[in-house]
Amino acid sequence: MIEFSTVDLLNTYDWNNIGSWHRQDTDFPDAIFKSETVLPNPRIEIKTWFPLATEITARFKDSVLHFADDQINVAMIAWLPKFVLWGKPVIVDTWIGSASSVAATRYAHYHRPPDYLVFEPEDTSSRTINLQQTNTNKYKFQGSPADFERAKKIVDSWGDDGKVYSTSHDYQIKLQGLLGNFSYRLDTNFAKMDRIEHTSLEEFKTSVVNTVYRGHKIRQWSRILSRQDNVLDEELLRLIND
Repeated sequence: MIEFSTVDLLNTYDWNNIGSWHRQDTDFPDAIFKSETVLPNPRIEIKTWFPLATEITARFKDSVLHFADDQINVAMIAWLPKFVLWGKPVIVDTWIGSASSVAATRYAHYHRPPDYLVFEPEDTSSRTINLQQTNTNKYKFQGSPADFERAKKIVDSWGDDGKVYSTSHDYQIKLQGLLGNFSYRLDTNFAKMDRIEHTSLEEFKTSVVNTVYRGHKIRQWSRILSRQDNVLDEELLRLIND
């Protein structure tokens, strides 16, 4: 278990003088390995998870079009305070997966036309970097049952692959047609990584909650902290300080 600054930690490894990691506070992703010999430069989008919380609240909305070279990974860092409830952050465990696999899993989970529609961001490549859009968005059908049946017939007319997500211009135009002809609302709770059902991320979540931290599994700490009786304060302090 390591007290962390993520980029500083990455730079403690020997990269044979071919480059080093740098933060990108105003850009996607969070960290980039700047090198003149390793191209395209590897990059990491860093997400954090406090495993005593109810779920992983981090979202991943970026379009798969931004990692066509598979140069970006997502790092999920599970952390806790050193003394469970207070103290410096300590890394409990880390999961790393390709951004493209996370995006593909997200598309498969969320895109269910005509009920749920996922859209690519508009082309903003001509704008300055701070105004460029990389995020996908999801819309939920809000029309009547009769309207839904009409929309379903339209999607069925697209053929066997009509419900399979595509970033192609033609497919996005079809989705825009549904959005323009039926009632939808923007889903502001879209793309939580806890809900996309990524297989290896789910395995990581299970491993973390079963990790022993200061004498108890993290899932046991969750139960201890959720107790409502008056004995909790004294017992908790004794457990943490053991």
